[in-house]
Amino acid sequence: VRRAQLHRVARARGRGLRGRGAASRRSLLAAYLESLSRQISARAPCADDSDGDAPAGVRAALLPPFRPRLRGRTSRSPPPLVSTAEIEALAASLPQRHKLCDWKLLYCLEEHGCSLHTFFDRARGHAGTVLLVRDAELGALFGAFAPCEWRACKGFYGSGETLLFSLRPKRQVLRWTGANSYFMLSDESSLAIGAGGCFGLWLSADFAHGSAGECETFDAGMVAPAREFRCAAIEVYGLVAPSVLADD
Repeated sequence: VRRAQLHRVARARGRGLRGRGAASRRSLLAAYLESLSRQISARAPCADDSDGDAPAGVRAALLPPFRPRLRGRTSRSPPPLVSTAEIEALAASLPQRHKLCDWKLLYCLEEHGCSLHTFFDRARGHAGTVLLVRDAELGALFGAFAPCEWRACKGFYGSGETLLFSLRPKRQVLRWTGANSYFMLSDESSLAIGAGGCFGLWLSADFAHGSAGECETFDAGMVAPAREFRCAAIEVYGLVAPSVLADD
């Protein structure tokens, strides 16, 4: 019931936003998503919640978990690298404003070709992206969350919201330690996330191979199962407003 009410409000607000400029819409939608996330978090059942006489299971059923949708795929797109369960698990670790976003496919190695230039072009304008890499040897799935727009740049950029993570064969999230500010590094020759001793994750310009290591920027741990790997598949998703609020 509560979920249906939130969606009705969302649709009404979405219609009201269509008359505004793109920048204004994005700002208002981001603020609305953050507010919606806080409402849902506040209403999530907990051990000492005493909402009337309703059992905890009944209260939880009134507000089912939000499930981000995969968008942006075409008839040429291969099956997604990530499952719904993995999306939900990773979304829980993202910054609050991105938890309730849909995942829109921006770049796919198989569909768009092995070009860092194409990657920059297709990711342009998206602050908040998820990079997924599947290695060719073990089928491991890992990647990074980038809070800032990817671009060709001579130095490091980004913020402490940047994350490294692995989804297969084990799930882990590596967060900023505060030791340095080496978050994102990308130019025409390569792409890297995290540094200090070594890169946390590094990819070649043709996305053919990469490396991973324990760097000072993020928590102890390595997202890939091997220090060097070959890339079997790469996808990049932009975290966008749910389709009930915005056109696809």
